[in-house]
Amino acid sequence: MPRFAFMLKGFPTNSSRYVTSRFMTLNTKNRSRIIESLILIMILSVGFALRLADLDDPPLDFHGTRQLRSMILARGFYLRALPNADAETVALSAELTALESYEPPIMEHILASVYRLIGREDWRAGRVFSALFWTIGAVFVWLSARRLSGSAGAFGAILIPLFFPMSVIMSRSIQPDPWMCAWIMAAVWAALGWAESGSARAAVLTAFFGAAAILVKAFAAFFIAGLIAGVFFARVTKDSIGKTLVQCGAAGLGAVVPCLAYYLVFMSGRSGDFVSFWVASLGGMILDPGFYADWAAMLRGLITLPVVIAALLSLTLIPRSKAAPVAGLWFGYLAYGLTVPYQIATHEYYSLMIYPLAAVSIAPLIGLIRRDAGRQGCFRAAATAVILGAASFYGGYVAVGKLRSTDYALEPPSWARAGAAIPADGRVIGLTGDYGMRLNYYGWRRLDENWPTAGDERLFQLAGRGAADIDALFDALTAETDYFFVSALGELAAQPGLADRLAACKILKEGNGFAIYDLREAVEESR
Repeated sequence: MPRFAFMLKGFPTNSSRYVTSRFMTLNTKNRSRIIESLILIMILSVGFALRLADLDDPPLDFHGTRQLRSMILARGFYLRALPNADAETVALSAELTALESYEPPIMEHILASVYRLIGREDWRAGRVFSALFWTIGAVFVWLSARRLSGSAGAFGAILIPLFFPMSVIMSRSIQPDPWMCAWIMAAVWAALGWAESGSARAAVLTAFFGAAAILVKAFAAFFIAGLIAGVFFARVTKDSIGKTLVQCGAAGLGAVVPCLAYYLVFMSGRSGDFVSFWVASLGGMILDPGFYADWAAMLRGLITLPVVIAALLSLTLIPRSKAAPVAGLWFGYLAYGLTVPYQIATHEYYSLMIYPLAAVSIAPLIGLIRRDAGRQGCFRAAATAVILGAASFYGGYVAVGKLRSTDYALEPPSWARAGAAIPADGRVIGLTGDYGMRLNYYGWRRLDENWPTAGDERLFQLAGRGAADIDALFDALTAETDYFFVSALGELAAQPGLADRLAACKILKEGNGFAIYDLREAVEESR
């Protein structure tokens, strides 16, 4: 007998017919589960693949400043951990990573570990990381939506975070937000189970996932607070108010303590500065009707207002025990936007969570439509699936088209040349469009000071500061600076006062899109 032939004895020669017959012998419930799993895997696989389109193009397509910051940190962590790394390179990298702190650099440390695993720095790993975690988050969107509406609504809901064009573009960006959203969605899934069963295990899971989300990025606290408040209103009764309050309070405390400990120990000064400027100084924006118009315009561009309205209306179709936690998320998003009004109206990724939030919310409405169509015949049921599939295909097609319409391949070598042109013997101030992040990452030079752009000036005026005195500002920022690097030539033309001061300085070097001014003689003359 041939080797391993005993394993094939009795196995039908027509394997496809055998598999089909075995599948048909399964009961209806098991067959439905297998079919659902296969459809889910297919949808997730396509959604993940979309986010890898144009993978090799440098990550400057969406808020490059924010993405480059994470890449700079990850490179620094990677080089410092290499046993045989060049000492000068490590020291320079450590200097380049001396950036303003925003949140714990957990993701950047993970990317550095991936770099060590593959044996080289490869920023594409960051793009894959974000896409992967967003896809995992979509699984929790599906699970949460199924708790609200069954599979009929869950499959329609999951298409929103996976196939909306801006969702594709934003969720692959190399920054903590996609990862934060994935943790929030895991917390939503756990909280819906907690609201339904009152299980202590579900409450612990909610706190754990919520703590992870808040630690990744503190703004997640708004969503987790709203979620837990929603669970409280879903479960509270006259007889259980004390017990429910204690349970929800414990979960909320458990979710926020790790983040509080980190910020109080490692970033107490930075946290105070952030609240003082971004929250207190800009809080007056919420009194301006134009702010709400800008916020609505942002949502219209990201997901369209009809989808938002349909998602909110959909919550009226389900019982309080299911609707309250999701409604709490919406209140959390509202409080989030009112706390950081400038960012919510100007930075798309601050509203990245709108996709999974709208998806879970709209699931009951989609489920109602699909079930009603199914009762009216197979043709109408198939028509709903075709319409949803066509909309998803269009969204993916638009996203890939946007990604491929831009090409940043020439930027890295250009910035490398700019970095090499800056003398190494002095301090540098710069006027750039990205606070010097391209120069830092590709040119291996860090600006010692940043000259404010016109956008920065508008921001400062919103925060209550008057118009800057260009001469006084120039003297203050260049007092101990040797060179002025300019790459935002349009910005320079828009600031004639600065252009006049620099005109009195010698141009040390010029290149493709940049100029370096020698300030040493001009500074001496002003003294």
